[in-house]
Amino acid sequence: MKGRMVGMSPGLQLLLILLIVIGSAVFFFLLSVLFIPVFYSVPLEDVPAYLTSDLAFAGRVEIFKFIQAFNTIGTFLVPAFIGAYLFSLRPGSFIGLNKFPANAGLILFLLFTLTLSGTVISDGLYRLSKAIELPGSLSYLADFFENLEGAYQEQVGSLLEMNSFGDFAGIFLIIAILPAVSEEMLFRGVIQPVMSKGLGNNHLGIIVTSFFFALLHQQFYSFLSIMTLGIVLGYLRFWSNSIWPSIIMHLINNGTLVIAIYFFDVPVDDISEVGIENAYYLWPGILIFGLSLMGIYKFLKQ
Repeated sequence: MKGRMVGMSPGLQLLLILLIVIGSAVFFFLLSVLFIPVFYSVPLEDVPAYLTSDLAFAGRVEIFKFIQAFNTIGTFLVPAFIGAYLFSLRPGSFIGLNKFPANAGLILFLLFTLTLSGTVISDGLYRLSKAIELPGSLSYLADFFENLEGAYQEQVGSLLEMNSFGDFAGIFLIIAILPAVSEEMLFRGVIQPVMSKGLGNNHLGIIVTSFFFALLHQQFYSFLSIMTLGIVLGYLRFWSNSIWPSIIMHLINNGTLVIAIYFFDVPVDDISEVGIENAYYLWPGILIFGLSLMGIYKFLKQ
């Protein structure tokens, strides 16, 4: 089956990837449910209660982590490998796995400064989205988004309760490593090149892929922030012809949150407190971000 779909039109390739994502996500979710009784000594008939109760339900958080890991692998990583295998005779090269940019140490440093300075821009976009007032006729949408955001924050807050290094390692795997590898493999490794080919423009392909990347996260107020991150990740992939810079930046972006909470006792609600009202953080952050991006562009293009 390797390369069997290499001649398929980009539109049909994207449709096929969508079907693979849906099928794989459902399969891995069901697989995780079947494994819950094995790893957590929960009778299979009681599993629905754990899935529908809130995170305060006894043992629910650990089961949620388990399902989340399975879902990340099934929704992103497995479809990425299948898609690359079907769409190319060289799947590793298609995704960008078999190449790492030269000047690795310098690239890592620039990715680190790019990611950390970018959090200031991300926070500014988040606050800008929060400041937008919907018309009175659409007030129900505002309430819906507020409730959705509140439920998400509660869910993340419960996940990030770490009482031991073992908890930290597990959360770092679920929130940082697995999403960074899996999401980048699918979006920047498979969807972006297919989208760019279909649209006939690499820049447009990056933007459209980033739009769907942000849409998938289902966070209204963070939509602009996530889309901006997706665009930067997309250009890293485009400039380097490698998936590794995107994976590393994504890993740093997610991992610093977990590290700040566990090692520095930073409350979850205080992670994004630096914002527009503190402009003395914003402008230096934008400057460092711009210089880091220019440096990465220069070395990756070499």
